[in-house]
Amino acid sequence: QEDHEAPGPSVQLTRILIVDDEIVISALLSEVLTEEQHQVTTADNGEQAIYLLHRSRYDLVITDLVMPGLNGVEVLMAAKRINSRLPVVVITGYPSVTTAVKLVELGANDYITKPFNIDVIKVTVAKVLQMTRLEAGALAVGPSRSFDGGGSLSEPYSYDLFVRMLEKELDRSKWRNYSCGLLMAEIDNFGVLTEGD
Repeated sequence: QEDHEAPGPSVQLTRILIVDDEIVISALLSEVLTEEQHQVTTADNGEQAIYLLHRSRYDLVITDLVMPGLNGVEVLMAAKRINSRLPVVVITGYPSVTTAVKLVELGANDYITKPFNIDVIKVTVAKVLQMTRLEAGALAVGPSRSFDGGGSLSEPYSYDLFVRMLEKELDRSKWRNYSCGLLMAEIDNFGVLTEGD
């Protein structure tokens, strides 16, 4: 376990827990986020991360998906059991629509793909923290809409997932220099239409 506190005036810093068995990646994330004025704690594995989550309060968890022992999904699920509103960002080297959907279904707030760009890390962390603050503010005055479901692209859950996946694909197309196409389709009563096929 290692704590890195950003220098500067005495203010309430955002506490971030980074979980990664690769020391180089953990150190890079820690350095980048400390420079962004966050207080960073690192854990080398899932077991240590869950121990720290029980002992301390964090504002954000960033966890690798594939680790020996307890993996990132188990860290994600444990974090949500401890605090259902704790935002979690998952790092994955196996990006796919299926992976993205599964992570969001399990409660992940966003995901970062490897190899990652430092600017993408900064933007993702800032966006997730801002969304968490907005949702906390909305709950304080009374939620006007639910983020816990939705069977249509126009409903909040599905729309939020769509926007996040689109942003990720656009980021990948920019950094890897390939064109990006988009096809959207929404079929009413899809289950009824496919019955008997």
